[in-house]
Amino acid sequence: MSHDADVGVGILTERQIKLLHIGKRILVSEITSDATRINEFYDLSSAVSCAQKLHADLYPEERQLASATYNK
Repeated sequence: MSHDADVGVGILTERQIKLLHIGKRILVSEITSDATRINEFYDLSSAVSCAQKLHADLYPEERQLASATYNK
């Protein structure tokens, strides 16, 4: 969630205004120098898997660092 959304939700909570959920979509943004894509999911585990894969594809060196740390 973006900072602006966090602030908005905080204000609504302070004023005891209940949020109305109109959808159960989870969006994962993929922003590269070539394009911006929005991936839409209806379950958290699929969204998390997608985000982890996108992150690993963008930062493969982190996977190598993690692998080297755990294999010691």
